[in-house]
Amino acid sequence: MVELAVRGRSAFIPSSVEIRAKGKSYSILTLNKIKSFYPGAWIFFILGVDAFLEIETWREWKRVLEQCLFIVVTRPGYRLRDAEDVLGVAYRGHVRSVSRLEKVREPWFLRSRIFLVPIAAADISSTEIRRRIREGRSIKGLVPAAVEDYIHKHGLYQQSPPRMLGGLGLASNEIARKTRRG
Repeated sequence: MVELAVRGRSAFIPSSVEIRAKGKSYSILTLNKIKSFYPGAWIFFILGVDAFLEIETWREWKRVLEQCLFIVVTRPGYRLRDAEDVLGVAYRGHVRSVSRLEKVREPWFLRSRIFLVPIAAADISSTEIRRRIREGRSIKGLVPAAVEDYIHKHGLYQQSPPRMLGGLGLASNEIARKTRRG
């Protein structure tokens, strides 16, 4: 779906690194692999401010910050400026706010690692898109047309995922079946 979403946009290179990864995938592992494929390239981690505010919970988050440049964008319900405070004083000198009229420029990369970029963000999340699909509602205009077609063609997100019960490793629908059988 990523390939479909970026088709025709030469500045983006989709990667299957995480799909091919065995076991859990962590950002630091993915970044290390991507850097080995593209040595010397600028690697950008683009994410919403809501996700960036949780960065201290990521595995080896300080190394993640060293491995790439972050483009932190607006998300409805969150203040972009809060991204400056989440890392404390140690990183303040590495954060640069970019106005809507500016473009991020390569000379900035030598000093700044984190760029706060305001965008006109839609008030939508991937969770909301999956919920709309399960409910049979339209996602037109929320994802690229090719991605929407792929989702419908392959019947993705049609059913609610099974709800897991407290560390038992059994989904609630499995327990219901076992209970009925006696």
